[in-house]
Amino acid sequence: VVTPATARGNAYINLISTCATNLNGTSSERDSDNIGVVSVGQPPEFELEKTFSGTDVQAGTGNVPEISPSKKLTVNILARNKGLGASRAVTITDFLNTLDMKDFVYVNNSAKLTGVGKIEYTNDGTTWSANETQPVAGIRAVADSVAPGAELKLTFDLQTPDKDLGVRNNIATLKSSLIELIDTAQIKVSFKPLIAL
Repeated sequence: VVTPATARGNAYINLISTCATNLNGTSSERDSDNIGVVSVGQPPEFELEKTFSGTDVQAGTGNVPEISPSKKLTVNILARNKGLGASRAVTITDFLNTLDMKDFVYVNNSAKLTGVGKIEYTNDGTTWSANETQPVAGIRAVADSVAPGAELKLTFDLQTPDKDLGVRNNIATLKSSLIELIDTAQIKVSFKPLIAL
């Protein structure tokens, strides 16, 4: 059954089964008292927001926050179901093995999840585990469902690199059934001048 995006409510289907000859070789049989129902409820509607925070994160130019090398920052990923219906399974993923993030280091035991679900880690980008397998190449939050108006918030800490400075892009993705969202946060790693008179 394929339903249009605007469909809501129940559709009842009368299922009829016929057999030309039964097992005894006698006349055909008909079964027509079967009813199936397709129920279409309100869909979920997600928004995804990703930011950086921390005591060492400062406001930068062009809405790109800045931080010095070898400092700690917090990654915040917030998913909110603004729709009227509960979602199916939801996965929020943040890979740290990308070219932009490969020399950021995950701070052990820093990941936290607010909302119903669990945190998983990967050290190869493919196999996921509840344990922090080193090096942590990716982190994800997995929930069976997110209720209307409910949120999932995944946070964890990273150590910034001590070289290869510049603006870095960190991407978070949300997947739930046919829904896929992407949000990118930027951080600029740069030395801060110290001026003395």
